[in-house]
Amino acid sequence: MPLITLKGLIPSENIKKINQSLNVSYKELTLDLKNLELDNVNDLIQKESIAARILSYRFTNSSVISLLLKYISEWLSQNKRSGKYYFSPLIMTRICRPGIDVYKNDAMLYTEPHYDKVENLNPFFGIWVPLEPVNNETGGLCWFDMPAEFRLKHFPLAGKNLSLKDYSVNYKKVDELVKPYLRELDLVPGDVVIFDENCLHGATKPKNKVRKSLNFQMIHESTVEKFTDFEREKILLINSDLNICNLINLFHLGDAKFIGRNLKKYSIEKIINNALKCEVQKIHSYEHNTSMPSFEKLKQVIPWHEEYQWLKNHN
Repeated sequence: MPLITLKGLIPSENIKKINQSLNVSYKELTLDLKNLELDNVNDLIQKESIAARILSYRFTNSSVISLLLKYISEWLSQNKRSGKYYFSPLIMTRICRPGIDVYKNDAMLYTEPHYDKVENLNPFFGIWVPLEPVNNETGGLCWFDMPAEFRLKHFPLAGKNLSLKDYSVNYKKVDELVKPYLRELDLVPGDVVIFDENCLHGATKPKNKVRKSLNFQMIHESTVEKFTDFEREKILLINSDLNICNLINLFHLGDAKFIGRNLKKYSIEKIINNALKCEVQKIHSYEHNTSMPSFEKLKQVIPWHEEYQWLKNHN
């Protein structure tokens, strides 16, 4: 399946609200990290660093996600497979800036060619939402329109994806393979890109303008039923109690500033799930300070399978 571009799927006023919310979250984070230079903050929020995860957990609350899900879920049910879809716990917020590369080199791509996978199960769909116009100046999501035999020979579906670290070392060889098949997109706010587990994709670098986007996965209920107990509980919880899960994740990442401003909004008595109630109780009883994680801590990368460990402790 190639990328499918759905023009104007989301009302433009919804995207405007989401973009404004991201701007507020970004500004608050830079103020909370005022001991760091702004260039350092911008460098930190590239890719999957702890700083980037903090920004995502602060920003992607239920109000933001609800502006998207109705339209995406309806399209998937009508055009791919009927039934209920859940959004993935790993919601990635991207603010990609020209001149800031995860690895300093002259590689063609910002993100390595890869497939999205969910426990090696399907159906599920990757979702990419631009928050501002996407074009050659901003770079953006791209895919590789190559013959299936060639693609599977060099980028097999089975096993692990090419990692960003491996790409940074071998980018000349990889770029030579994929360049003839690279397909880029011109998009405007309201457009949505959808793709499945068979789509080899990546992202190109921003050249002259900042690129802001949001990406996550929509997972069909039949796939969720096949998950392990832990993975199933995780996805059900974020679809029912996203804001509380975000608060707990931010606490475990050391985001004292956000916790201090927002903890009073969460009454333990109103929380139904025992794991969530226990974690929020810990946060309420914790002796809070106002210090934020160090630069060295913020630049660390958390593998996706290490997130939500606090929930695993309750299983």
